[in-house]
Amino acid sequence: MVVELQECAAPGCNRKVPGRHHTFCHFHYFLIPPSDTRAILRMKIQCETTSDDGIRKHLQEHLPFYIRAAIGKLPQTGPRTS
Repeated sequence: MVVELQECAAPGCNRKVPGRHHTFCHFHYFLIPPSDTRAILRMKIQCETTSDDGIRKHLQEHLPFYIRAAIGKLPQTGPRTS
């Protein structure tokens, strides 16, 4: 199974994200509180593995809000792309 890498969700970052369930590159992942990154990762895995369509829809609707909240906790040091 080939998984296409996506870009980091942090604004201005064009680094690739490791793994299909991750949302942030290594640099930004460690700048966000662990409780937030764990919650996002857990939601993405549950979204993919649940057999209940109602739960999947609920998780898919709420995931962007969790990601935005995590992005809001990043330090305001400007974008880094290297």
